[in-house]
Amino acid sequence: MPPYGIEGLRPKNNNEEIYPGIFGIGALALGRLKSNSEASILKEAANKKGLKIFDYNYAFEVAKKLLSK
Repeated sequence: MPPYGIEGLRPKNNNEEIYPGIFGIGALALGRLKSNSEASILKEAANKKGLKIFDYNYAFEVAKKLLSK
């Protein structure tokens, strides 16, 4: 429901260019990105032995990789 908060950004934007050189991730894409990031981290945690620490920096890197696909 408008207003969206950032001019030109829509809930379904998924790493789309909203202005030249500016890319946006909308609320619905962020929900999918969050779910996919968590799933990826949980799969990796299940396959690792020993100490398992996945901080926000790691989650950010996972999210960036998912967005680049």
